Amino acid sequence: MKSDHKKRNKEFLITLRSNDNSNIELTQSWENFQRKMVKEFENGDPNEFLRFPTVQGTMFFSARQVQFIELKESRSWNHFRNAIVENSLGNPPIYKYYPRSSGNLVHHAYSLNKILQVIDIEEFLKLRSILEFGGGYGSFCRLVSNIGYRNQYTIYDLPVFNKIQKWYLSSVIDSAKIEYLTDSKLLSNRNPDSFIALWSLSESPMSLRKTFEPVIRSSKIVLIAFQKEFHGIDNWLYFNGLVDRGIVKNGKIFEIPSIPNNYYLLGTCRD
Repeated sequence: MKSDHKKRNKEFLITLRSNDNSNIELTQSWENFQRKMVKEFENGDPNEFLRFPTVQGTMFFSARQVQFIELKESRSWNHFRNAIVENSLGNPPIYKYYPRSSGNLVHHAYSLNKILQVIDIEEFLKLRSILEFGGGYGSFCRLVSNIGYRNQYTIYDLPVFNKIQKWYLSSVIDSAKIEYLTDSKLLSNRNPDSFIALWSLSESPMSLRKTFEPVIRSSKIVLIAFQKEFHGIDNWLYFNGLVDRGIVKNGKIFEIPSIPNNYYLLGTCRD
């Protein structure tokens, strides 16, 4: 078993080093993050990747205690209590308020719960397809699988991150119905039931955001998390504009109490 794991890691590192052409436009900061992350995987132990500085700084956010309390008191807690039990791969830091989990996984559950506060979990699990813009290392997708979602899940991201997601998710869940997408030209036939972007679309160039607006408009459930401003871009103005223009139907924006100047945009349009 250990030899299989070592072989998988070796194959992953070979793939990670290979050059990929991508038509994704990205900011200079994410260009730098991508290079740093590859170096950290090359020089470190993949089994410890959740301790790498770049991963910690860009993909791992520990939930505030108030977020965990709200999650635990929600009607969905019985669905989350086992779904947020952590995997050992990556050696994630233990969450002191719930030692079976990590702060990042609890934070993702807190975000997902925003959807489950407006639709029943049974309705969520029946969604035909979900598209996540920017999937980190795959943790949110893993959570959605852990609560019982078994339909099509697509992660749109940079090639390097798609490789990390594929390696991670194939190790921790049944990933047969997960699609990894890095070419925006393939979006034309994507009409997901749900569009999710957690602090990812808000860190993208405006031209790339425009590419995704038709996808967002066609989605029944939209969950976007964003910071008020990013590198000179007024995200507050932009995401309010998505609501005003009807791209996010029935959209509501509300501040995250425990993270000032950060917001959720939640939209629902059910048949």
